[in-house]
Amino acid sequence: MKYISPLASPVFARTGPRSLSILGSTGSIGTSALKVAAKNRPALRVVALAGARNVELLARQADMFRPQYLAVLTAEAARSLRGLLPAGYAPEVLVGQEGYTALATLPEADLVLAAQVGAAGLVPALAAARAGKVLCLANKEALVLAGELFRQTCAESGAVILPVDSEHNALFQALAGHDGRQAVRLILTASGGPFRSWTAD
Repeated sequence: MKYISPLASPVFARTGPRSLSILGSTGSIGTSALKVAAKNRPALRVVALAGARNVELLARQADMFRPQYLAVLTAEAARSLRGLLPAGYAPEVLVGQEGYTALATLPEADLVLAAQVGAAGLVPALAAARAGKVLCLANKEALVLAGELFRQTCAESGAVILPVDSEHNALFQALAGHDGRQAVRLILTASGGPFRSWTAD
C-alpha cells in the first residue's frame, strides 16, 4: 500500500505562522476550519477565502479574518460581496473556476483547504497539487475522479495531500508510522450519505 503523496513537507519542518487558503469557506468544513484558525492565531493566518454563492456569510468571514483575496462563482455574487464588505477593506475579489484556481496556487499560501463539493473541486485541487502545496483535501470526489493523476502530480511537484474528511483522516491516522503492508484491508463504513436509508438489496 502506497500513500498518494509524500508525507513530509518543509512547511511543517519550520517554525512560525502558516498561511491558509480555504476553498469552500462557507460550507460545514470551511466554517469548522475557520474556527480552528481563529483559535490558533497567529500560528494560522488566513490569506484567501472562496465561498461560492453565500456572499453574506463570506462577507462576515472576510471581515473577521481580513484576507487579501476572496473568490465567488459569479460576477453578480462578486458585486454583491463588494457591497457587503466594510469600509476601508478592499480585498481582491476573483470570480469562477479561474478565481478558485488562483486562490489554490497563491505563492503566499502554505496550506490549501479544498472543501468544495463534488466535481467542481477537481480543477482547483489539482492546481494546488501542481503548485506543490500542502493540500488539505476534504473533497474526496477529486481523488475518485483523478486519483492516479494526483499521485503523478504529487510525485512531480512534491505536493503533500492530507485527508480532512473524517473517515479518510481516521484511516490516515491509524496507518501513520506503520508500513502499509501491515494492513490487510481498509474498510470505510457507509455511515451517512445518500445510501444510509437503503436496504442492502
